[in-house]
Amino acid sequence: MPEIISQKIKIKAVCHDIFRELIAWGQAPWWPKNSLMSIQNISGTIDVGTRYRQQVKVPFGPNWCTVNKTIDKKNLYIRRDFFGNMFDGFEELTIIPDENGDGEVEYTFAAELKGAISKFFWKNGAKKMHSDNITMILSSLREYLEKRR
Repeated sequence: MPEIISQKIKIKAVCHDIFRELIAWGQAPWWPKNSLMSIQNISGTIDVGTRYRQQVKVPFGPNWCTVNKTIDKKNLYIRRDFFGNMFDGFEELTIIPDENGDGEVEYTFAAELKGAISKFFWKNGAKKMHSDNITMILSSLREYLEKRR
């Protein structure tokens, strides 16, 4: 049974501006310096098929890779699949436009953890750390875009 985390944040900014920033996930100037997640683009470009190495910035923190499976500019949707190490699954970002032309970003994490050690750490703090980190990342994005408005 996969672990599913869904988080949302409303951002007073043009949806396509939000989307452009989400494509640069982990590499954008708004990415919080104190994020627990380090994301390294190992492909060099940002497009469908781009691969990333992700690492949790704690001693002996786990790492895994992701690949951009979908970047749908028309429907404002991004999906990254996990591979290698501790997860099988994906994360996705969707922007839902509101009546004012602003957007709500929905982040979804859906993955099965592999191995007893990964499952133990996930249940004993890592899941909360992940959720808190995503909240910080999305809040940083909102602050960045709303200041530019």
